[in-house]
Amino acid sequence: GVVPLRPGESLTVVEALLRIGVKTSGSANLKKVRILRAGRAESIVVDVDQLLRENDRTGDVVLEPGDRVEVPAKIL
Repeated sequence: GVVPLRPGESLTVVEALLRIGVKTSGSANLKKVRILRAGRAESIVVDVDQLLRENDRTGDVVLEPGDRVEVPAKIL
């Protein structure tokens, strides 16, 4: 889903996923969340599962305008 931001608001990948209601026990593979930077070949992989389990947000990434976040499905 799309997460709208108010002017001047910042948002991390974990905050965005929680805002749209991604479940930690659902079908999403939160160990390999990928952020695609707009207009750049750069992508960043974030282990959101670990960030949430350890309640440690130091590895959380602040999203930039135009970023796309991809959450793969778990392989059952």
